[in-house]
Amino acid sequence: MSLLKMLKSSVLISLSLLFSPVFGQDLGELEYEETPSRGIIVDDPSASLLVIESTVKALQFKSRAGIRKVVEPITGIYHVFLPPGIHNIELASEGYLPLKLPRLNLQPKSAKKFRVRAKSPDGVNAASAPELLLVFPSSYSGDLYVQLDSDPLQKIPIGRSDLLLRPTPGQHTINVFGQEQQWQKAMLLQAGMSYTEQVTFSASAAAPSQQSATGGMRIETDPPGALVSLNGIQQDGVTPLTLMGLQAGMYRMEVVLAQHEVLRKEVQVAELDVARLEETLKPTYGLVSIDSDPTGSIVLVDDVQVGVTPYSGRLDPGSYKLRLMSPMYYDTTETIAIAVGKSLARSYKLKARFGTLEVSSDPPGATVTVDGQVWGTTPLVKDRLRSGAYTLTLSMVGYDPQTNLIPLVERETVRRSYKLNGQVGHLQIESEPVGASVYIDGQQIEGTTPLIARDIPVGSRQLVLKLSGHGDQKKRVEVKQNALSGVMISLEEYVEEEYVKLWKVDRQPVPIRKVTPQYPEDASKANITGKVFVTVLVNKQGKVESIGKVTGPSIFAEAAKTAAKGWYFTPAMQDGNPVRVWVSLPFTFALK
Repeated sequence: MSLLKMLKSSVLISLSLLFSPVFGQDLGELEYEETPSRGIIVDDPSASLLVIESTVKALQFKSRAGIRKVVEPITGIYHVFLPPGIHNIELASEGYLPLKLPRLNLQPKSAKKFRVRAKSPDGVNAASAPELLLVFPSSYSGDLYVQLDSDPLQKIPIGRSDLLLRPTPGQHTINVFGQEQQWQKAMLLQAGMSYTEQVTFSASAAAPSQQSATGGMRIETDPPGALVSLNGIQQDGVTPLTLMGLQAGMYRMEVVLAQHEVLRKEVQVAELDVARLEETLKPTYGLVSIDSDPTGSIVLVDDVQVGVTPYSGRLDPGSYKLRLMSPMYYDTTETIAIAVGKSLARSYKLKARFGTLEVSSDPPGATVTVDGQVWGTTPLVKDRLRSGAYTLTLSMVGYDPQTNLIPLVERETVRRSYKLNGQVGHLQIESEPVGASVYIDGQQIEGTTPLIARDIPVGSRQLVLKLSGHGDQKKRVEVKQNALSGVMISLEEYVEEEYVKLWKVDRQPVPIRKVTPQYPEDASKANITGKVFVTVLVNKQGKVESIGKVTGPSIFAEAAKTAAKGWYFTPAMQDGNPVRVWVSLPFTFALK
């Protein structure tokens, strides 16, 4: 690679997008530098790879040419898999302006590598320090040691292809020692600039002798996740971080975490000792909490979606345009001011863009259909309806359907009540003999046969005629709308069979099936016990024909009668023939 190309690839490019002045002051900026991508292997012949190293968390990527997938195998290192071709990549992260990378023409199985970080607005933080990327020979596999000026040697983990140094601006001498080999270069490093140097061993030399005993450092930060540099050399990993094998001496430590002040401190490392540091990083952000009615509203900060309510997040100091959005509600917009170390809480009630419809009917239970879709049955309440006109239809078996046009206005409740017109017909009912009582669907009709029952709901109805000395007669009849239908029923006379007194029979009935009564819930709760006697008439077939006298606590009467009806007997016998007899059955109700 020519010197000109190396310089081009190492120049740090800061991209400030053209936004309004207020917006540019409110959000932080990102900057990038392209770094060598040698040694990166892409196995898929139909894909290209973009590698992004960043201390900025939760990066999002966008390309009009498409992105296949994004993975973060190690915190702060993103692998962006792309289809080969031309890409204009845009990066975004909460609290920062979008950053556009240079136009990339990616070949199959090729890779590009960039380093992205937060740009300092005032030149005070870590971004103002010069950066020097040392690229090690790919063929070298032994131990490597790096020394900046006269600082203690630092051993580089085996397998590293490069190393980032972030020393103070000024003149520096950098030494890299291998196995009896050395690379050395004196450089003037300027603030805010980035440099890349290819390490090529050209001299035979032994690394300076190391002390037999080393020390270490244990660094914990609140919050965790910060990057640590010692003497300008960035260490692997993030806090909490333990560094061992350090030569005794004084180290300049720098701790960097997004949206926090850079912590700089000198730390003395002694032989056979671990220096322990617990540091609290000062935030450079404010906290914001947003709630709304309704919950789940979309939260946008300067037109960038950051979450939904209830929402809590961090923002850099400044003014922001806050907007809340929710379907069926008007957007709510406000300008908020964020101060460092302060918390801002806001709650909003969004203005509805819908109305409410309440529908009732007499009788209830009518099916409600609106614009061809069934919404339920009356009484019905339907909210969150867009303003406009709705076609409402009520339908119910046995009643005329009703259709109405309902105008609905936002933030208002429209109430409608309807009296349904029943679909009815009439029945002319006669019997032989006359004088029978008439029941339709269990309801007695006034008068006796012959009679005309008017305004009977249309459809199939159960007709029952009762006359003393005759058996009940049941018949299903069809009632037609607005029509008079006739029906004639003959009643059969029956002769009441006599029963024989129990003491006169030759053989008394013997129960062959008994039914235990259910314990009444009220009696159980009140701890009531007792005994009930039920007199039953057992017919010639051994079945309980009817219930007679019941004695005992009234709270148990119905339960005892219901159980008695389920008993079955061998019939009583007299002169070799089955006869009807009355039998008294005892039922004892006792709590266990």
